[in-house]
Amino acid sequence: MNYELIVSQIENKLKIKYPEVMNTLYGIIRAGSTGGEIISEIGYYLLSLEKINNEVFEIISDEIRVFLRAGNEEGIYFRYS
Repeated sequence: MNYELIVSQIENKLKIKYPEVMNTLYGIIRAGSTGGEIISEIGYYLLSLEKINNEVFEIISDEIRVFLRAGNEEGIYFRYS
């Protein structure tokens, strides 16, 4: 999965109004040691936006679905409660 492409698409929508979301995503990428770890952490963060910032979640809901679907295709399953 090319998580960088999806993060770039998210950045195009959020960079001006929601820089804190982009800072968090780039922090996750910098802190990750493997691609699987980065994908997993980004996925859980994107899912958490539904509760912590629903406005952002709605803006990027299409990108979130694409990201989660791509993860599932690679055997990375996201469960959020």
